Amino acid sequence: AVELEQLPSPLSLVLGGSWSGVLAGGTSSSPSWGSNPQYMLSSPRQTQVVISCSRLDVRHAVFKAAPTPERAVGLYLCHADRNMEEGLPTRKTWLKGAHELHAESEWSSHEEAVLVVTLQPQTPYV
Repeated sequence: AVELEQLPSPLSLVLGGSWSGVLAGGTSSSPSWGSNPQYMLSSPRQTQVVISCSRLDVRHAVFKAAPTPERAVGLYLCHADRNMEEGLPTRKTWLKGAHELHAESEWSSHEEAVLVVTLQPQTPYV
């Protein structure tokens, strides 16, 4: 389940959820990547945004788990696909090439990934 919470600033939004079960699609090299949760972003004007994804794992709050590539947290910001019939932006099922990728975070942390990126006006991203 995803929960939305509006913060005091009208320009901040926190989305809650989890990457587990069928929603744990893995990195873009995984055939199940398209099942990861996706959120659409757009802005009427050029805007700099900060996007972060955090892992809140109480099992490792005191004793940190050993770093492994499978546990790394990361973010992709991609240009949205378009529905062929209606021309509307839709979720991505896979990355066809680097031209679809607008930005990517580092995949070194096991607790948080952060992207600081500029959105172009009237451009849908996922």
